[in-house]
Amino acid sequence: MSDEPREPQQPTCSCGHDRDHYMVSRDPEYTVSGSIWVALFGVSTRPIRLKFRCRRCGEVFEETTDKALLARYV
Repeated sequence: MSDEPREPQQPTCSCGHDRDHYMVSRDPEYTVSGSIWVALFGVSTRPIRLKFRCRRCGEVFEETTDKALLARYV
C-alpha cells in the first residue's frame, strides 16, 4: 500500500456518471437580477449555484456554490 493521498472521489448518479461525464448536464441557478439579464438581454452572468443532473436517469446528484467549480464549469 502506498501512503500517497488519494483524490476525493466525486459523487456519482445511480448510473455511475460523475460531473465530468458527457451524459451529465450542468443546470445553473441565477439571482433574480442575473436571470433577467440572461432572459432579456442574453448576457452571461455567473450563476450562484450549479446542479449536476444525469441525462439518462434524471438524478441531480451534486450541487455546488464553490466559486472555483462555478468558474470551471460555466
